[in-house]
Amino acid sequence: MIRYKCTHCGSSMESPSCLVGFDEKCPGCGLTNQVPLPPPCPYCGLGLPVPPARARKCPHCGKKIVTRKGKAYTVQGAAEYDAQQRTLVEKKKSDREARRQKKLTLLRKRIVADNKKYLLDLEREGVRYVQIQCSGDACDNCRAWNRKKMPIKEAIKNCTLPIANCTYEFCRCCYVVASGRPSRR
Repeated sequence: MIRYKCTHCGSSMESPSCLVGFDEKCPGCGLTNQVPLPPPCPYCGLGLPVPPARARKCPHCGKKIVTRKGKAYTVQGAAEYDAQQRTLVEKKKSDREARRQKKLTLLRKRIVADNKKYLLDLEREGVRYVQIQCSGDACDNCRAWNRKKMPIKEAIKNCTLPIANCTYEFCRCCYVVASGRPSRR
């Protein structure tokens, strides 16, 4: 007997192996299906009476058959399949991380451009000094810059924000208007 699924409704069907290639009516939907060839054993090549749903021994040669995604493999073939799948998963993760890094880089460039525009607007309004203001939960790299005053021309030229090596994905520091002379650090 050969067990298979109806190609129309998915009902389980069973036919004698002598009907391979002939049409059989599905008990579920009544449509006809061609009786498929039984899947071969990956070792001896003889047809398996039932497509393996999990690891088992071949009834003809007695060797262990391992299944992956409904397909029969040798033990070594299954190990190779698993290695290929792991490689594909790692590649997908790597590609996803590369896309994420590219988006972050573009976003950081936009933040730099926005900060530069903000500083130029402040300069046009007559502001002479700015200072970096960090958020309360700033990282150590940002805290080193907190309340650092600088001439606005220097801030425009160097455009320090976002802080390099900020441990947050997005630096939360900003420029604020400062009075007086720049701090010496």
